Amino acid sequence: MRSMLRYLMLPSIACLLVAASPGERELPGVEDEPAIGQDDDPRPDELRTQMERLNRGFQEAYNRHDAAALARLYTNDAVVVTPEGQELRGRDAILAYFEESLEQMPRLSLQPDRAGGHGDTGWEYGHYSIEGPMRPGQAGASQQPTRLSQEGHYLVVTRHQAGRGQIELQVAHPGATAEAPAPSGP
Repeated sequence: MRSMLRYLMLPSIACLLVAASPGERELPGVEDEPAIGQDDDPRPDELRTQMERLNRGFQEAYNRHDAAALARLYTNDAVVVTPEGQELRGRDAILAYFEESLEQMPRLSLQPDRAGGHGDTGWEYGHYSIEGPMRPGQAGASQQPTRLSQEGHYLVVTRHQAGRGQIELQVAHPGATAEAPAPSGP
């Protein structure tokens, strides 16, 4: 019961942290403010560039189904809470999760909404969508191919050192999910 409450409370706590962060900024296109950093932060452009590169690398590796490339985007001691509510601790556990599930996953699209940071720490909050065929054998999939459409929210905390950003904490919270039979025929 205690662990279930923790999983239910985690997205709420993450949203409160995002809303209360003094360094938050809207992303370009949403407001005319800088995406990351505060006025007194000496490296906002560098941090923004690293976070954009990290976000792009994550999405590309996910859609290539490259578990090893995804795992390298995380710190050794990273913590991930999957959309299923599973808590993964450490790069090895994250790699094992992606190796087991990634081949069956549909296409991922990320839409950052807000980002912030200061010094060597950044964060990003946004929406994700997963859409595409679920292959037989995937958790929740029947023996017949089906299409999955899922949208949700994510929060990522990143650590930036030596010109490279890595994910330290990632929480994904699913919203609406729909399954439909995959179209048949040629």
